[in-house]
Amino acid sequence: MSEDVIKDIKNSIKESGKKVFWYDTSTTPKLLVSGETKIETKKKIEKLKLKEGTQLYRLVIEFHSGKKPDQHGQICIDIKTFIIDNKIVKFDNTWKKNSNGYIWFDDDYLEEYKWKNIYLNNIVNKINKDKFKFKFGLVLYKKLN
Repeated sequence: MSEDVIKDIKNSIKESGKKVFWYDTSTTPKLLVSGETKIETKKKIEKLKLKEGTQLYRLVIEFHSGKKPDQHGQICIDIKTFIIDNKIVKFDNTWKKNSNGYIWFDDDYLEEYKWKNIYLNNIVNKINKDKFKFKFGLVLYKKLN
């Protein structure tokens, strides 16, 4: 495994300034906002003045050492569900059960296929169409396809 490949992927994601992504939950989910931090992007979502009850997915790219027992690679996506309630973005896991959790990209997968933002769209589409639900245990991106 080439550490340089993973290091280059991490650097390219950091340099893009986009680690946090918010999607709507329409039939074909679309990216609404992206940015560097959760706070910054949440403020952008609230400025959109989405209608009451709008359901959202927030995906955050996280970096890890990959050396701890519960880390299954150096990059994972943290997925959370939110809803617009009284014009405020609030965490809400009731409207889409088993849709909150982590999806890991193992180093071998990233070395072979590199990083592509299309992975985020694929994850959102699978969850949105109920083709995937989080269960107890490890979730690797390569097993979603």
